[in-house]
Amino acid sequence: MGKGKKKHSKKEQVSDDVLDAAALSIKKFRKVTNQIQKLSTGQKIVGGLALLFAGLTYLSKLDLDMGTESRSAPAPRPTSPGG
Repeated sequence: MGKGKKKHSKKEQVSDDVLDAAALSIKKFRKVTNQIQKLSTGQKIVGGLALLFAGLTYLSKLDLDMGTESRSAPAPRPTSPGG
């Protein structure tokens, strides 16, 4: 038989306090930055270029989607208050 209490992982403990959430966010950020520090300069450049390309692709798709929406529905004409 097992013990009476079950151990809960730290990931399950979510606090409603803003300061606790900020501290957890900073810890996660530090872990990521420590992993980035381990990369070589070439790996950082290639990763940055990949992120840049992905962002430009996303923006171009977004622009194309917005362009087709504006063409399909004409803008309403303003009416004069006296007219």
